[in-house]
Amino acid sequence: MTAEIHIAGRSKHLEHLRKQVARLAANRKDVLVVGEPGVGKSMVASLIVAGDAVRVFDLASKNEEELHAELDSISHGAVVFEGIEDAGYRTQDEVPLRVDQGVSGATQAG
Repeated sequence: MTAEIHIAGRSKHLEHLRKQVARLAANRKDVLVVGEPGVGKSMVASLIVAGDAVRVFDLASKNEEELHAELDSISHGAVVFEGIEDAGYRTQDEVPLRVDQGVSGATQAG
């Protein structure tokens, strides 16, 4: 039985999004969600992980040591990276590499 995905609206785009979220939630694979600020990336991430933790990292406010410690502490759930466009170039390069190495359910937020 598939859980019902609650996303308001009736447009073709939202119906497509509901189907994608349901498929991703059923598969429990890592996924990268991108989009403009305020479009609902965190909500989509929380629907995909269906009750698991959604952790938000403000990359622009983290130094390299803090970022590494927090990334190392992630074992499951979704991760939302806020402010990646304001983070240093080294952090911008590091985050995708760390995600590829096993940060589960990663979401990049703008």
